[in-house]
Amino acid sequence: MNSTQQKCFMEAAELLNFTAAAERLYISQPALSRNISALEEELGVMLFLRRNNVLSLTPGGEILYRWMKENAESLEKARREAARANAEGRNRLVIGFVESETMSEHDSRTIAAFRQKHPEIDLTIVHLHAREIIRHLTEQRLDIAIMIGTAAYGNQRLQYLESANYRRCVGVSITHPLAGEDCVWLKDFADDTFLSLREDASPTFTPMVKEVCSEAGFTPHIVELDSIWEVVSAVESGKGVALLVDNHTAAFNPLIKLVHIHDCFPVSLICVWDRLNANPSIAEYLEIYKSTE
Repeated sequence: MNSTQQKCFMEAAELLNFTAAAERLYISQPALSRNISALEEELGVMLFLRRNNVLSLTPGGEILYRWMKENAESLEKARREAARANAEGRNRLVIGFVESETMSEHDSRTIAAFRQKHPEIDLTIVHLHAREIIRHLTEQRLDIAIMIGTAAYGNQRLQYLESANYRRCVGVSITHPLAGEDCVWLKDFADDTFLSLREDASPTFTPMVKEVCSEAGFTPHIVELDSIWEVVSAVESGKGVALLVDNHTAAFNPLIKLVHIHDCFPVSLICVWDRLNANPSIAEYLEIYKSTE
């Protein structure tokens, strides 16, 4: 059953006159008759009776007419609600950042430019745990997120733009023997305990630590903790070191030094959104985001 067949049937059922129904639809009467015949053949149900040049619906036609009319009203109601939701969405934009990471200069310029260009749109910034970001995006409680790309790559729901690159570094206590160095080799930490996150807190953190340490030529001793703040506290206390990036808020902690490492790949920061999110403000933001690079 296609939309043309539905329209032909509904007009003919309402007017009980094929010629008048065809005129209302701006088609020929034979074309309308063909569509109704095709619908009857597809459904296996006779829909109209013609007796003494009087057209009427069969009992089956009456049932189909009532069903289509009720569903058409439901569809129109859903269309109005969808349009209203999009109109409401246009007036707000929620951007999420990982709570342990600082905003890049690019992001701060974009947000400032967006607010200046679109003062009518309520832009809200929230800070979330890394494991919550993807869920909030797909639940559309977030419109855009700025995050390290690892967790988003391969997710078919998400689209992203590369934002900035950060350097991988090792967070150490200021009492650590290498705290005075600006840049070292990762293998210099082979005898240290590496602090990481449990899988339920971050499924990618420990695999990343193992991978980069293996590439550096050693197998790390890893202790997993429940949150990034526990990791930071343990580093402060000298209980181990942690692989971080140089936009981590630990960079502002006077008890911690972020030591850059020669042999680790840069980390990409991405601007990511759910491809199913219909909020038109996303496109407005992305246009500014690309122009401020």
